[in-house]
Amino acid sequence: MDFTGLNSNPVVFESTVSRREEVPLDQEVEDDVDAVDEMEIFDLIRDIKDPEHEDLSLEALNVLSIKNVTVDTSVPRVHIFFTPTVPHCSASTLIGFCIRGKLFRNLPS
Repeated sequence: MDFTGLNSNPVVFESTVSRREEVPLDQEVEDDVDAVDEMEIFDLIRDIKDPEHEDLSLEALNVLSIKNVTVDTSVPRVHIFFTPTVPHCSASTLIGFCIRGKLFRNLPS
């Protein structure tokens, strides 16, 4: 599907959240199980490219922000609220599927 032209001049935002420092594999403790938190989820999905603007991430367009990511470890459940750049965005479903797919491939069952 061609999404060009729906929002031809988007506002681009600077990232306000620093990235989590990655631990090299040789320094990880093998039996150490880390709890999934909001920062880890945000780091996984922040670089997903917008379908309409393939050179811009969802974070750069302010579609995603860390304040809209919640993790409930008691269930376990992750809730992500994303805001398309325009109210009539026809790529909203695709964005949701991209987020879901990224989390499905990267989080434990």
